[in-house]
Amino acid sequence: MIDFMIPMKTLIITLLFIFSLHAQIMHKSTILPENTSSTTTNASFLKFYNTINTLINTRKWNELNKFVHPDYGFYIYDNPGVRPLPTNYKQFDNLIDTEGKSDEVIVRKLTKLKADKKQRLISGKVPVWDCGTERWSKRGSFCQDISFYPDLPEHVLYSGCCDENPNHPKVIQARQLSKFIKKHVIQTSGYEMYYAFINGKWYIAIIDLCDKCSA
Repeated sequence: MIDFMIPMKTLIITLLFIFSLHAQIMHKSTILPENTSSTTTNASFLKFYNTINTLINTRKWNELNKFVHPDYGFYIYDNPGVRPLPTNYKQFDNLIDTEGKSDEVIVRKLTKLKADKKQRLISGKVPVWDCGTERWSKRGSFCQDISFYPDLPEHVLYSGCCDENPNHPKVIQARQLSKFIKKHVIQTSGYEMYYAFINGKWYIAIIDLCDKCSA
């Protein structure tokens, strides 16, 4: 009897542990693997990411302002022509740019954004849009770690704002922000964004609203 009871007790404890672990996993709607950066950074980003998704879906633009860096602002990419056009904003309220102008097309596109909160965020290479098939190379929500985003200052340089002067203050600002951009996220059913990590806090850096393969 004693030999029988000991294994049974061990089995029950093991099953209880498995059920508890499963419940904890199922409770989390989004899981970011910890194979690309430190656990602390991933945990803080995951909390930030989930908050951004909630605010986008509830259209609480004023609260999104808390995640815009006061000095750098954020950029919205659009492509009315061949070249992607980045515009800098300091806040989401009415999307008034640094020149005091508001673009109705940008506002309309932004209000159509929808975050998919059910998909698990997968760490790894983001998908690529295929212009021939008009499909993503893979579907889901993906987060790719990057060291910086060098395209931003170049896009600002040739956006028509700076006389193609690499030392223009707007280009310098974009260059400085690009060094802090550490995450590239694509939700194939939702949006594409870049996020910056500055002084221990995550910020929205770029929202890409470009029409894929538009010329």
